[in-house]
Amino acid sequence: MLGFFRRMIRSRYGALVGLLFLGAIAFAFVAGDLQNFSGNIGQSTASAATVGGAKLSTTEVESRLQRVFDNNRRETPALTIGQFLNAGAISEVLGQLVNNLALGEFADDNGMRVSKKLVDAEIAAIPAFQDATGKFSQRQFTELLAREKLSEAALREDITRQIVERLLLSPSGAGARTPQGMTLPYASMLLEKRAGTVAILPSAAFVTAAKPDDAAVKRFYAANGDLFALPEQRRMRYAVIDATRFAGKVTPTEAEIAQYFKSNAARYGASEKRVVRQLILPSESAAKAVAAKVGPGLTLEKAASDAGLSTTVSEAQTQPAFAGQTSVAAATQVFGAARGALVGPVKTGLGWALFSIADIQTTPAKTLDSARPEIVKALTDAKTKQALADLSNSIDDQIGGGSTFDQVVKANGLTAVETATLTAQGRDISAPEKPADPAIAPIITAGFSMEQDDDPQVVPLVPDQRIALVAVSQVVSAGPPPLARIRPDVERAVVLAQGAAKAQAAAELLRKKIAGGAAIPAAVAAVGVPLPPVERVGAQRSQLGQQNGRVPEAMIALFSMKQGAVRALPLPNGQGYMVLHLDQIQPGDAGKDAKLLGATGQGLRSVLSQEYAQQFTGAIRTAVGVTRNEAAIARIEADLRKGGAAQ
Repeated sequence: MLGFFRRMIRSRYGALVGLLFLGAIAFAFVAGDLQNFSGNIGQSTASAATVGGAKLSTTEVESRLQRVFDNNRRETPALTIGQFLNAGAISEVLGQLVNNLALGEFADDNGMRVSKKLVDAEIAAIPAFQDATGKFSQRQFTELLAREKLSEAALREDITRQIVERLLLSPSGAGARTPQGMTLPYASMLLEKRAGTVAILPSAAFVTAAKPDDAAVKRFYAANGDLFALPEQRRMRYAVIDATRFAGKVTPTEAEIAQYFKSNAARYGASEKRVVRQLILPSESAAKAVAAKVGPGLTLEKAASDAGLSTTVSEAQTQPAFAGQTSVAAATQVFGAARGALVGPVKTGLGWALFSIADIQTTPAKTLDSARPEIVKALTDAKTKQALADLSNSIDDQIGGGSTFDQVVKANGLTAVETATLTAQGRDISAPEKPADPAIAPIITAGFSMEQDDDPQVVPLVPDQRIALVAVSQVVSAGPPPLARIRPDVERAVVLAQGAAKAQAAAELLRKKIAGGAAIPAAVAAVGVPLPPVERVGAQRSQLGQQNGRVPEAMIALFSMKQGAVRALPLPNGQGYMVLHLDQIQPGDAGKDAKLLGATGQGLRSVLSQEYAQQFTGAIRTAVGVTRNEAAIARIEADLRKGGAAQ
């Protein structure tokens, strides 16, 4: 559903309409470079599900989960496998795979076939398989599949499934319509206003000074390890190769200097540039009329001004450059005239032009000796660039021949350096006050794109000036560190959790009192601990869509309650509880807001269209028959939680 809906919410009112349907989205799967083409990596004797006559192997489910997890962790390095699974990953991925198989079975049963030519066209259109000219590259295709550990057959099967899905589902959602009677209530909801009172009960207000015992700390850590999870960290070994390495070794010869001077004779010969004032007029007669007024004491600029016109002045340009902006004929006349002369009228692409020669700048020809420093630098830079490229290619050949990082370093006289254990952002968790070093950012990026047992890579640091040989020496998986290392943090969390439990009990008692008619200030004062002042909160529903996803919890709850209701709700991250009382609802009326009605109707059509596609998919699943192997699915989750494939 979300693909259609995201397009709808880009409009001004569409973002507001989205709140009516999106709710609390717990998880979003991020596509990889191959647009989620994970394929079947091997088969397993166990099946996670049977779809018609096809079996979905546990191996395929595990490999797809692994790929989705890896892609998400590239975006969120701190993501742990526990968080990933708790967000519903298995259900989401399994559902996608089952749907794909069901649609494929339905297509086969009804004689639908996808030709190899169509699959070829889809592959050729994938940007990851295209070279710099935008054409399909067999080399990039082969290398990328190898890096992603995908077979061509598996990729083609995935693409075939996607084509079948597109052909089957696109027509099912076409032509969705929403009547005015359906649109108006939803649009009016966006104009609804609500207000209420909120009391905050922070966990810290209920914390005691007592230190938790060892058993309590261990129990809490075992149950809440994900709260202390650290992002994946890596140590990289690298050796920098700087262009200064070739200083004094790439000095150009006298013959090379002379040849360069000869080959660039136009650059070192005498040159002339002119600054030209220009006036464009629509007709030749108009241009002649202005030109007739130009003479002693009356410049082109003054003549144009008297006629209510204005001139423009070019930068100093050579004759070829001026011809490119006007015409060859105009440039010939302009560069043949004296300083201060008037040229024209001349026909150009913009009309009839008059030119006044404002300035002539001449540069005498350079001799070989006068041009020598410039030529030596240019040749030295070029030879240094080539030497660095040759060394880089040589190192690539050494790596391709099986040389290790240490062997390449020794063979080329390099100096190896090892980083601290760093995150993908280049930060050292053990020294949070130390900023990331931007100089090694490309090394960190390369290191996090490699596996620990991958061959070293040559990474550019500064184009044509500095490169680095990089290898991964250690990978520390994302997850909680040993308890002993963070015991003080865990103890504080235990104390805060104890305070949160007391805050919850107090919030529930406060809720009952307010629901029973007690005055809110008096009920809050009776809690017995210092609390923040009671506050009034309120908003129009449409305003929630303008918060860029950062909507306060109180606002979300306010628009999901009945008038007069009282709720006790937890604050994020165990910070405490709040008690919210909704006492005012002002209905909205969008009957006269044509723009809002139009945006809402469009949004509803998109949602309905996707709903039709989902309903059609559900009907196909029922028709072909789907049987889930819950025991096998449970084993997949258990294996992943133990730190199997996804770690």
